[in-house]
Amino acid sequence: MAEAEKYTFTAVMTFLVKLEERLAEFYSRLASEVDSQELAELLSNFAEKNREWRDTLDRVRRETVLEMTLEPIMGLQLKRFEDEINSIIDSSLGPVEKAVQLEQKLQELYKKASAKVLHSSADASIVLDRLVRECRKRREKLSKFM
Repeated sequence: MAEAEKYTFTAVMTFLVKLEERLAEFYSRLASEVDSQELAELLSNFAEKNREWRDTLDRVRRETVLEMTLEPIMGLQLKRFEDEINSIIDSSLGPVEKAVQLEQKLQELYKKASAKVLHSSADASIVLDRLVRECRKRREKLSKFM
């Protein structure tokens, strides 16, 4: 049996901060590739919001008490999520389908991460719960372009 992946709180939050930056770049690029002005504006707004979330996650990471951040977080499978997210981004799906699948995967990641970091930082868990709701709202907004 393979050894379970272990992460510190800081490693988890750093991963999520970098992911939000990558998502902002992805949505900015996608906005420039679509024909619909309405969809382009929506995707540009997503990119802007991802940058805001990146800053929020980074702030929470920096403000969390150090002692709690050293306790290992297990069972999060960040590598699997990273691989699946990369696969979606690099897929040949259309822009809307990519975005919908990406938001579904992100919702799953943020929900799992929220539960895992709760013991280290209630603030981080609350922020991640907000991201779960945001992903659901984004999928609803995107669905009208399918």
